[in-house]
Amino acid sequence: MTETSETQGSAVAIKLDDIKFNEATKSMAAIAWIPIVGFILMFVEKKDTLVRYNGAQSTIIGLLHFLFSIVWGAVTGALWYFTALWGIFDLVSTVVSLITLVLIVFGILQTIGGKRFDVPVVSEWALKLVNMIK
Repeated sequence: MTETSETQGSAVAIKLDDIKFNEATKSMAAIAWIPIVGFILMFVEKKDTLVRYNGAQSTIIGLLHFLFSIVWGAVTGALWYFTALWGIFDLVSTVVSLITLVLIVFGILQTIGGKRFDVPVVSEWALKLVNMIK
């Protein structure tokens, strides 16, 4: 392969249809759903697009959860005086954490089952992120 064709090949944007399951990297694609691990694999893995894509999705989910925790902590801290709302604050925080956990576990299970799992909205952002990091 010449240097020109390699350069041209790396400039081609990855599409969702290009992301295929690879039995050889199934376990790596599954653990990429763990946000910190996925963040690292997103940069380290250069060939398998599913590993990078799963890593990007889990990184975005982890970042969204982290940002929610900061904002929600500030809101609950500012409204600490309203003790009647503490139960609602805890409920909302617990529901968001459970949704995050379910998305991660479901992503792992789908990957182990040989399927690609696209989280609505997040999958579009993840595809853009994968295309930015090459």
